[in-house]
Formats: sequence, structure tokens, C-alpha cells
Amino acid sequence: MNKQKRITKIVVATILLLVIILLGYTFAKYTKSYTIPTSSTVAKWNFQGEIFNSKNSSSITTISLADTIKNSTIKENRIAPGTNGDFTIVVDATGSEVDLDYKVELLEETNKPQNLKFSYNGNIYNSLSELISSEEIFEGKISYEDENMKKEILIEWEWPYESYDEKGNILDDIDMLDGENITNYEFTLKINGTQCV
Repeated sequence: MNKQKRITKIVVATILLLVIILLGYTFAKYTKSYTIPTSSTVAKWNFQGEIFNSKNSSSITTISLADTIKNSTIKENRIAPGTNGDFTIVVDATGSEVDLDYKVELLEETNKPQNLKFSYNGNIYNSLSELISSEEIFEGKISYEDENMKKEILIEWEWPYESYDEKGNILDDIDMLDGENITNYEFTLKINGTQCV
């Protein structure tokens, strides 16, 4: 009987195995998958901010007006009444494939002579901070679709030889005091560039 039990167990196990296999095929579903490769090219980002003086030599963001004098009859690396010059702020997004928001800020200005004037586009200002806050060109957008992706901002400055107040009085005393007390006038500009969103 022991042999018979064993044969019965083998037959039952075989029948169960066949039932499981048949049920597996019965409840099977059709499946198929596809792999689709994708590719996205990343847009190039390019931004430069520079300052050029009237002699066309590049400068870092801290600039001395003595480096920008056009014609001078005074000692090198000095400014005084009667001197003038200019410098150009360049915001350059050439080669960028995204739009650019830019902003030029005055971070620091030290020892400005009182009668020193700045001008942009024919408008005269008493200080660089007044100029930057008044003119829209110091903040804007450059589109990647623009033909010219460079903004050049020419700023002129002058320390008049003779300065006058509103009543026509000569202000030579102020120039004399500034000449005696100011050793170095400098300012620091920051040129920010941010991808538009």
C-alpha cells in the first residue's frame, strides 16, 4: 500500500501541475513594449559685462575716472577741474540662446567731487547714482532673437573748469576744497545677467 500511496501522490501532483499550467495560459494577457529614444538640446547661455574706458582698454568693475580722461594737461592718473572723459558699459549676450534680463547697479561711490557731472544721451546728472536711477537703459531685456545682442552705454563725465550755482556765482571754493581733501574718487558697478523665465 505504501507504493500505491506514492503513485497516487505522484498522479495528483502531476494533475495539479497540469491544471496550474493550463490556468496560467488561460489568464495570460498579451503584452508588448516599445523603447522610444528622446533627445533635448540644451540652450546655450552666454553673458558678459565689461567696462571700457575712452582708451578702449578693458577694465574690471571698479573704475577710476583718471583712466578715462580724453585729453589732459595734468599729471597722469589724476582728475581736476577742466578734465573730462568717458567710459562705456557693455552688456553682451551674444551667442546666448535664451532671453536675458540685465541690470546695472552702482554698489559704491567714494569721494566724488561736488561739481563733477555725468551725462548720458545729452542729459546731465549731478551724480552717477542719479544717472543710473533716471535712465531706463540700465535695466532691460535682451532677446535671443535680437539681431544685436549687445547693449553699449556710453557715459560721459566732466569736471568743469569753472562751476556756477543757480544764481550765477562761481563755485571755485568748492573745487579748491575738493582738490585739497579728495585723494581718490572711485566707484564700483555691478552688471547682473539673469535668464528670463
